[in-house]
Amino acid sequence: MERKVVVYGGGLIGSGWAAAFLLGGIDVTVYDISGGCLENTRARMRVLLERVSRMAPEAVPAEQVETYLRRVHYTCDAEEAVTGAAFIQENGPERLQVKQGMIETIERYNSSAVIATSTSGQRVTEIAANAKHPERILAGHPFNPVHLMPLVELCGGEKTSGEAVEKAYRLYSEIGKMPIVLKKECKGFVGNRLQAALNREVQDLVARGVCSVEDADRAVTYGLGMRLGLIGPHMVFELAGGEGGIAACLTKFEVSKELLADLAAWDVRPKEYYQMAVEGARAELAARPREMGDTHGGLEEFRDAGLLTLLKYHGLLKKWEGD
Repeated sequence: MERKVVVYGGGLIGSGWAAAFLLGGIDVTVYDISGGCLENTRARMRVLLERVSRMAPEAVPAEQVETYLRRVHYTCDAEEAVTGAAFIQENGPERLQVKQGMIETIERYNSSAVIATSTSGQRVTEIAANAKHPERILAGHPFNPVHLMPLVELCGGEKTSGEAVEKAYRLYSEIGKMPIVLKKECKGFVGNRLQAALNREVQDLVARGVCSVEDADRAVTYGLGMRLGLIGPHMVFELAGGEGGIAACLTKFEVSKELLADLAAWDVRPKEYYQMAVEGARAELAARPREMGDTHGGLEEFRDAGLLTLLKYHGLLKKWEGD
């Protein structure tokens, strides 16, 4: 493709974005503030691509890993990085002043590129408040691991143009992502809010002694998660209603007032949960079969293998075929 794509900030999220663009067939320039940071990015990129190649060789054959890695240009020079860029994925720390400063630097050398921020907690309107061209700034909020998770949440600010959102949507779609567009700014976006609601109830159930850390994880992994990872909540309703679909489901089934009243509603995490979670997670991890990940690194590998299987099931893996 004849467009310059820049990953501005090469940490955990930036490395994932760089890998995602590569796997989608787009060469990428990675900028970070020091050679040490870029060396970490370079090492992380190799790990990510070699793992995909090992687990899904049909996507990245082993002999192509080095070819992919050579398609990344690394620089500590902001001017070199963004000059001539058509799309910039910003991955700075979740601090408003830092992100505003990064936008200022980018605009010093580029006045036309779409700038997508990976923010998960800042409003685009505030990030772009001091920008010369706020119309080209939007959120492109990914899910971790970025190179495997298809979801990207797009959200504009008060001055973001429809053209910028459309360009970002097209680019993300081209690299195999499944973008959604928020109709208005919303703190935490969609995915994080859904996750927060589930996590609050999980933490409350553990803190109240209703279930163990491991059993809470099992309830999600082998219950809700299996269905939600395939069809999503509204399509679950559609099937739950039988021939009548979601209309029959919503008519026949209603969450009782008693259950709703008993759901977690706190806004400060129960103090007792911290130690229970740390000890419970440590025990759960150690008790896992080795092939399912009984260490942090092993668990990451097990997760990625499962995600690649789901991506194949959804027909998304084939979009990663290289040149």
